[in-house]
Amino acid sequence: MNTANGVTTGTSSGTGKLYWWNPALKGGCGYWQLAGSTVSVMIRYQAGSTSSRSTVPGYFSAKFGYTPTAGQPALPGTSLQRLRSGSIKLRNS
Repeated sequence: MNTANGVTTGTSSGTGKLYWWNPALKGGCGYWQLAGSTVSVMIRYQAGSTSSRSTVPGYFSAKFGYTPTAGQPALPGTSLQRLRSGSIKLRNS
């Protein structure tokens, strides 16, 4: 976590399982299918305000270390996206 010029930003990373929704499974009803069992992910965030009472939403992005194969949907973009609502709660560990 970093606060500079009144803006709080940070990153977090790790690995985990990545699933995708395959509409062809379960007789065409769809189901989650494993895409990768050890996929890296890095998230970035930026607070909209440092005030605990702020109504200004923040920004969020996620970058996955995975390239979709044929038939799988594209992964979301990696640029910071403005949140429509809600909040990101931060704490030092």
